Amino acid sequence: MKRSHITRRNTTGKVVITILIIGLFFIGRLFLDSTIAPDNQAKITQSTAESADYEETMLNVGQGLCILIKSDGHYALFDGGSRSASSYVVAYLQQHNITDLDYVVASHYDEDHIAGLVGVLNTADVDTVICPDYTTDTQIYSSLMSAIAASGAKVIHPNVKDTYPLGNSTITILGPTSYDDRSDNNRSIAVRIDDNKFSSVITGDAEQQEEQEILNSGINLRTNLYVAGHHGSSNSSSSDFVKAMSPAYVFISCGKNNSYGHPHWEALRIFKDTGCKIFRSDDQGEVTCFSDGKKYWFSIEPSDDWTSGSGYSIS
Repeated sequence: MKRSHITRRNTTGKVVITILIIGLFFIGRLFLDSTIAPDNQAKITQSTAESADYEETMLNVGQGLCILIKSDGHYALFDGGSRSASSYVVAYLQQHNITDLDYVVASHYDEDHIAGLVGVLNTADVDTVICPDYTTDTQIYSSLMSAIAASGAKVIHPNVKDTYPLGNSTITILGPTSYDDRSDNNRSIAVRIDDNKFSSVITGDAEQQEEQEILNSGINLRTNLYVAGHHGSSNSSSSDFVKAMSPAYVFISCGKNNSYGHPHWEALRIFKDTGCKIFRSDDQGEVTCFSDGKKYWFSIEPSDDWTSGSGYSIS
């Protein structure tokens, strides 16, 4: 009997020790998680960004547009923002050691799209400038043409469905189909960028006339990311155009408290009804989309602000 008692005591002791070890293990894990999780998360974020061979960044140029595209170490700049953003755009490229651009795209010749390109052309090596085939009598247009000539870059006036390689990606021209009898906005160069399973559509200030012509062309418009036309204006991003693209995400480049009321509530309503998530430069600043050819992700979470520039909230 005494021997059995000793066996039960030993068994009980082993159970208690086991429980203590398990308890200490979980306490230790909680302690380790609380102390090293932030560092691990930072490393994971950095590693994930480095795994991307495609990046598309909406620069924070205020009331204007500037999109930087990187594909397998090659760069293109779509528009450059206004005069007030010129030094910021140049500094951004220099800070990221971007000295060579395969393409600079001037969507059209409005100041808030091309003024920043003058500084870029004066400070970076640009191989090719893609721009629309019309002229204006503005001073900023003259400055842009002078900067292009001084840079030695090739100049291309593209046609619809022309394609241009950028690293592992392809840039396809969507519009305009014509330069006759239309506003300058509807002369905007619109592009689709394809990088394996990821795609993006950028339309400058193209309004519903050009959007309809793009629709009529029958070209594939399904996309992951759409850069909202004309800064989220109600004159762009028609319901039919957005539904044809069916983008999961939308970049809206506009200035905080801008005098135009961008983004307009009509565009926001279409984006929300189509199931899009939005990023806004007026609230969030710079935003980057990354892709590794199979999946894509963003540098920050989408905005939950569905308030128009005039203060109307979309519910």
